[in-house]
Amino acid sequence: MTNHGNMYGPSFTFLGIPACDLDDPATYKGADVIIVGAPIDSGTSHRSGA
Repeated sequence: MTNHGNMYGPSFTFLGIPACDLDDPATYKGADVIIVGAPIDSGTSHRSGA
């Protein structure tokens, strides 16, 4: 599967798989696994956000 979307930003998903809406169970009804991510800032050092 080729993903021609953004590499960074709000439209980027894990492995380029289409995003689901957690408020709408119909968008993930057939899913075996759902991965919910957390924001990360890899441009900081040691204890980012601390």
